[in-house]
Amino acid sequence: MQSANVTPEISKILDEVPPNHPSVVVAGHYCLAEHMQELSAESDAEVMSFEFGTRFVAEANKKHKKSHLVLWINDIGISADAREAIKADYALPESYQRVLNGVALDSKHLTIMFESSMRNKASTLLRKLYKRQPHLFEKVSAESNDLVRCIQSAVCEKEASLAKTAYVIPGPDAERLVVKEGPNPKCNLILATFFNELRQRFSPRMQINVFNQVYRYRLQLGIHVSRSILENTTPFHNVFCDGDDILFEPSTSCLR
Repeated sequence: MQSANVTPEISKILDEVPPNHPSVVVAGHYCLAEHMQELSAESDAEVMSFEFGTRFVAEANKKHKKSHLVLWINDIGISADAREAIKADYALPESYQRVLNGVALDSKHLTIMFESSMRNKASTLLRKLYKRQPHLFEKVSAESNDLVRCIQSAVCEKEASLAKTAYVIPGPDAERLVVKEGPNPKCNLILATFFNELRQRFSPRMQINVFNQVYRYRLQLGIHVSRSILENTTPFHNVFCDGDDILFEPSTSCLR
């Protein structure tokens, strides 16, 4: 596994952040479900992602560019009891604790957040938005053939088969993008809600997303939903890891 200590690339992104302006880094996202072990905290890509994020935050703070690290955890695929137990007594996986110790990053710069919490907020948020701004959405039959969802999985297919209605917005290529189906917010809306939460908590002048490359399309759609219905103008930098290499994408907008 290639080291995530790519200081020239980190410095290049940091140069885009003005002095005394905060940034937030989302890194190390991993899954708790046993059937998703390839995306667990032991995966090379996930560890590389977390290492890049911790090094970025450590270097940013050395340069007096206040930065905060957020670890977002997928806890949706486990039982409700297990979920609550983990939230009540959470401890970093050993692989991540070693990374944190290696860069001597103070834990005060780390925030832990869970997907299940954002899923619940996303559902409430859409209800409020639809009540205030119904023109943002098209409410259609979930059986429509031309609907686009983030991912096609057994879970998505089951949700689609049970749902009667879907909430749709225009996607980045004018496709009919599903943001909620029946009672279930889709991953694009969950991501958008998560980004909105970070904007409210940290008021960042830049957000750096460091993810396993398998999430690239989902992240693209999450940013699109964040921009189009939540009016999130935070500039995003996306960084993708595959366990061997790191891919850097240009910022999606410029700082003003």
